[in-house]
Amino acid sequence: MITHDINPYMNDEYDLTKKILLNHLNSKSNCSLGTITAINSNPVSVNIQPVIKYFDKIEGFLECPILQNIPIAQISNSLSSVRMPLNVGDVGIILWFDREVYSWLKNASTAPKSPDSAVLYNESACIFIPFIQKFSNSPTIKTTGVDIISSNGSNDISLMTELITSMNDVKTTLNDITSLLSDLTTFCGAIVTAGIPGTTPLTNVYSGALSTAATALSSSLISITSSIATVTASITTVTNDLTTFKGAQ
Repeated sequence: MITHDINPYMNDEYDLTKKILLNHLNSKSNCSLGTITAINSNPVSVNIQPVIKYFDKIEGFLECPILQNIPIAQISNSLSSVRMPLNVGDVGIILWFDREVYSWLKNASTAPKSPDSAVLYNESACIFIPFIQKFSNSPTIKTTGVDIISSNGSNDISLMTELITSMNDVKTTLNDITSLLSDLTTFCGAIVTAGIPGTTPLTNVYSGALSTAATALSSSLISITSSIATVTASITTVTNDLTTFKGAQ
């Protein structure tokens, strides 16, 4: 077992090596935070300003340089994706890799590819994950349910609330239509009664035809009313499910 002299004025190879490694690691990170300074369209990427300064043994804490053309990590695969707009100033996680990954991500081939250099822990060997906010901007944590919120700068818009409101509007419209159909059915019933031969001054031919037509229309109205009732019940179920899914704030 190797032992070391506890004399604070003594530096052996172990101490020197440790100091060199610590000084080197002071300027390296595996993961940190950054803000978007620019959004690039070709290829789709962002420029990132790391927000945590690194330590230099001579000059102290220094601001990190802006990282150029950093790939964006979002929820996606080859068939589908969840897309959110990105804005300058958005905060996210910078995740560094041991070697450069940009050239493989830019290449259309999925085959393994050698990195652009053999340098380990290059400052540009990273991706940006835009899924975090400062405490002052963080949304209130929900107590139950799941919701999707979009902001237009002044107001937050809840997708679940919008869907529930739309469902209730459709339900109200269907109820109004049902009421109208009920009135038409009552009207047709009155015509059927009035069209019975011998009860009106109309000839038997006219009154019979009127009664037959009214009976057919009344049957159709009843069928439509029944269908609307089924749809209304389904909308009620969907609205309740969406309310449960949305949960409380």
